Amino acid sequence: MMPKKQEPEDIFGDLEKAAAEPALGESGLEEAKPSGGFMRYVIYGLVGLVVVAVLALGGFFFYSRFIATAPVAQTPAPPARPKPPTIPTVPSPAPATEPSSPEAPPVVPETPPPSIPPPTPVQQPVDTDGDGLTDAQEATLGTNANAADTDGDGLPDGEEANTTRTDPLRADTDGDGLTDGDEVKVWKTNPTAADTDGDTFTDGAEVQNGYDPNGPGKLPTPTP
Repeated sequence: MMPKKQEPEDIFGDLEKAAAEPALGESGLEEAKPSGGFMRYVIYGLVGLVVVAVLALGGFFFYSRFIATAPVAQTPAPPARPKPPTIPTVPSPAPATEPSSPEAPPVVPETPPPSIPPPTPVQQPVDTDGDGLTDAQEATLGTNANAADTDGDGLPDGEEANTTRTDPLRADTDGDGLTDGDEVKVWKTNPTAADTDGDTFTDGAEVQNGYDPNGPGKLPTPTP
């Protein structure tokens, strides 16, 4: 079989079909017009907003990049004027003042001296017989306040009581046969020891027999 030849495509067929189709009624055109116009306005509004936004962003970028960062020319400050030199002021001397007369010191009333009672006189101890013992001491010892040597041994009562330590009421304190006065003044023996040299003989017996009561040997010549 022979293939069928393909007929060439009619490029104007669509136009003829479109012309053959009945035109839309007036009611249909009126309904389509409002829909297309509203959309057009919406698109124009969006496009305008986008353009305004782009312009705003571009202006902000240009300002921040070239204007805000540009160095600001600073006007140099005028040089400071030098201060005029200060002239020191010399203080004027103070006027001489006349010396004031010295003020009289205040009068202080005299204070009367305190009344001091006179001292009480100290009573001196009384020693009537002048033996070195007061009358009060002699009263305590039992000696005679009117006799300097109560026992008559040749030693005053005060010397016997304070120095030789013998009994002022006994003429021979140690009982060796010699008075206290002779033992102290003549024989130089101990008036409180009957045997001064310790030879078992009393001082009085040695003296009566011509022996020395202070040691061996004969009695030396007594010293008056």
